[in-house]
Amino acid sequence: MKALCCQATAAVLIGLLCSHVCSAAPQAPAAASSIGDTHLRTFNGLFYDFQAAGDFILAEVEPNFTVHTRQVSGAPTWPDATVNQAVAARFGSTKVAICVAPQGADQPPRVHVDGRLTPVEDGQTLQLPEGVGIGRQGNVYRIASESGDSVRAEVHPTWINVYVGLAHWPSAVHGLIANANGNASQIETRDHFVLTNAFNFDELYHRYADSWRMSAEKSLLSVCNSETEIERRVPKQTFYAKDLEPAVRERAHVVCATAGVKPGPLLEACTLDVAVIGQEAAAKVFVDAVPPAAVGTTLAGGGLLQHLKHWWIFLPFTVILLAAWFLMRRQL
Repeated sequence: MKALCCQATAAVLIGLLCSHVCSAAPQAPAAASSIGDTHLRTFNGLFYDFQAAGDFILAEVEPNFTVHTRQVSGAPTWPDATVNQAVAARFGSTKVAICVAPQGADQPPRVHVDGRLTPVEDGQTLQLPEGVGIGRQGNVYRIASESGDSVRAEVHPTWINVYVGLAHWPSAVHGLIANANGNASQIETRDHFVLTNAFNFDELYHRYADSWRMSAEKSLLSVCNSETEIERRVPKQTFYAKDLEPAVRERAHVVCATAGVKPGPLLEACTLDVAVIGQEAAAKVFVDAVPPAAVGTTLAGGGLLQHLKHWWIFLPFTVILLAAWFLMRRQL
């Protein structure tokens, strides 16, 4: 048992079922996360909100490790906020997906391995092809490869907190939880267009979001599909704790402060999550969290001034209108 637990091939078990066997649990050289509704922490320590709905590449280290998440909006109550409701990872050619049970169904999360429904009982560990392992303890699922890349999913009834660990750092990682040029103040699209904090709303939720969005045909989460189409939505505006109704914000703030969340960006994020998710359990993930190295903000968009920066688009139409006006004047 000890040999199995302490091998890299069973890294999924570390801190889960083998903590009583291995004297020390190795930590991933680099870690990032997607929690709550939906707060991302990159491998370089940037903490920013990303509230688009759809299937996205969360992290990718080519050619052998990819993580996708499905973000679902809180519409109609919370149309400008999203939560993770599914996560999938590919280790080599082995694919594992974890999907929240359909709303109202008294069922555990559905786990699919290479497209096949594969129940994982509480306390159980499974060895999968290519040295990949999956283990479960309560609502926590941990998946890891032989090399040490890993995904941990804390599955709640309506949302999933996702943690990604890399076996090697630095790595050429891309996706929503990666930074551009190793700079904690920068993120980039799939075609390497760089966004710098504070982020432009339209660039974040159109060019950036669309570049990391996955089609139904290419998403690792297609096994989680229900009868409805995958939601594709972007928020109409930024949405922070300060945008909550005062009474709602105060109640959620008290829950987070009482739980022990320290003042700062994590307390603000916790306040938003408790309000939107509607459960005090949403505060737990913030209690012992390490403060981020940098905090991302998004500038409000959608107004006239925001679009005037593209004035050149309207130039041809302006010239045509002016020419028509002068022609009419000469005929009068």
